[in-house]
Amino acid sequence: MRKVPTWVRPLLLGGGVVNLLLAATFMLMPDGSRVLFFGNALFLSLQAIQMYGILLATLGIGYIAVSLNPFSNKAVLLMGLIANLIFAVELAVLAGSMFWQYIALQLWVLIALGWCGLMVAVLHQIAKARQQPQSLAHAYQEPLSKTLSRFRTQRGKSVLQLSNERPTMLVFLRRLGSSFCRETLADINQQRKIIERQGTQIVLIHLAESGEASEVLQKYELGDLHHVSDPNGIMYNAFGLKQGSITRLLSWSVGIIDLLKRTPRQKAANNSVQEDYFRMPGVFLISKGEVVRSFKQRNPSQRPNFRHLSSADQAA
Repeated sequence: MRKVPTWVRPLLLGGGVVNLLLAATFMLMPDGSRVLFFGNALFLSLQAIQMYGILLATLGIGYIAVSLNPFSNKAVLLMGLIANLIFAVELAVLAGSMFWQYIALQLWVLIALGWCGLMVAVLHQIAKARQQPQSLAHAYQEPLSKTLSRFRTQRGKSVLQLSNERPTMLVFLRRLGSSFCRETLADINQQRKIIERQGTQIVLIHLAESGEASEVLQKYELGDLHHVSDPNGIMYNAFGLKQGSITRLLSWSVGIIDLLKRTPRQKAANNSVQEDYFRMPGVFLISKGEVVRSFKQRNPSQRPNFRHLSSADQAA
């Protein structure tokens, strides 16, 4: 069973409570807060202090929510990390040469940077916990053909049965709500006719429930394709598609890019689909239960050449 270290939940809960208390103080008593917490730095306006209080309140509620279930709403932790980095830099820039005259400002910068370090540590622990074996862990060690025979599409056919009929391109999708997944579905829609003319059929593997996936696929005119629901990531693990490290995801700013690309409607729809944020996608061409070609994405923003991967004749 996946578990995070015992210190993660109390840390997030405590951080949330402290944020809410500071937020109430900043919003209700901005003048007193400037004197008490910021050394009476007059370049900080009362409106700026109140706005910071609103931000702290939002993050505080988010930290408390994540403490109840660290495997959900991880975007809040990314937002907290970014917000504290911006605050530390902005405070130093606004103070300018006066920064070293205010011990209170220096403490705030140290606290903000320290909290950033803790957020990175928490995200790293969550990523590690997601790689812990679950109740079906032994299934990952079974022969690939057996795994393919156990998973069936929405039409009742096993993946092994489909691969015995003709070459089958398995497209492992990232979160259905992510912008990168939508780009993948759009690419498949554009290249589908060429792929099928080569005699290859497409099967989509996803982490969502079958009904939710069907609704999304209909929007891309892919509802008639075979697709497999794998919420536990068993097939992903069988094909070596593990969770991406938090360092990799942060270095490519995947979470930030994903959030910026979403429309308000897509954000609302994504909140109802709880999938593995860290799971990496990939593409595999299989025939008679064996892998012919493969492409494991190093990061979610990579876009595979489906037409090239679908051709068994070009396999090495």
